[in-house]
Amino acid sequence: MLKELLNQWNTKIKKLRWASFILCALMMVAGVLCFMYPVKSILVIQVVAAVLIGVHGIFEIVDYFSMPKILRDAISIASGVLNIIISFMLITGPAVITASTFAFMIGFALMSLGINKISFGSRLRNNGIKQAGWITFGGVMSVLASICMILFPLMSTVVLNYIIATYLVIGSISLLVEAINMGKYKID
Repeated sequence: MLKELLNQWNTKIKKLRWASFILCALMMVAGVLCFMYPVKSILVIQVVAAVLIGVHGIFEIVDYFSMPKILRDAISIASGVLNIIISFMLITGPAVITASTFAFMIGFALMSLGINKISFGSRLRNNGIKQAGWITFGGVMSVLASICMILFPLMSTVVLNYIIATYLVIGSISLLVEAINMGKYKID
């Protein structure tokens, strides 16, 4: 029984390892393309994000109608319809306006996240937890990043592209190392 379980595990590890190699290659190619073609990659990211916003809107509407009537929340259907409208506007709008819109959306999301982190860090310190400084620092950095995104929307989308490209390249190298180190388990 243990040997059978081990064989199943090793088969899954082998598949995971190959999937990791493929994902690693795709991430590396995407990262290099983001570095080589920053404007085009920003446009692709915008379209993908706009489509995902629309899909999320559809999901919210479907979720609303699949809920029992007593649990339905009107804000869900309103949010779903608004997400679909925003998605359509982002896909069909001019590229500069779309880039600015994404920068503002990300900026306000970062602002909200930063304020939340600062508040959380303050509550932790008030309750006697002394290691909350990093949470507060992260919150302050998020607020500063959000201010930059809101004040300089076009520049921040270019910077965001390079951050994504760097993440893809470093992430693919990290994934490659993990995939190489994946090994079969053996019974002694």
